[in-house]
Amino acid sequence: MTDPLSVPIDKLRQALDRVLAALQADQGDVVPLSADYYWVLAPRATYDVYEAPSVDDFTIGQLSDDVVTLDEMLRPDQPVSIWHDLQHLAGILQRLATQDLPPGT
Repeated sequence: MTDPLSVPIDKLRQALDRVLAALQADQGDVVPLSADYYWVLAPRATYDVYEAPSVDDFTIGQLSDDVVTLDEMLRPDQPVSIWHDLQHLAGILQRLATQDLPPGT
């Protein structure tokens, strides 16, 4: 059993692949994101559940920027910036999750 506060990268990759395969089967090869701007909670505030975030902890993300960055990430000449690239991927994945919510949630 894996430590619940650790994530094996191979399992994460398998889970993402499985979910993305299901999304592709359901939505096709290209999924419209149907929005552009979204709220982002500052990383330092996201995991501090003992203090309510302030207005200053919020910023705005942009899906169109996330998609442009996705294309850049795939270029072999671009260095990987783990935190930066994951933030952009998280924006896209969060939108895909939101679009799949059951009605009324």
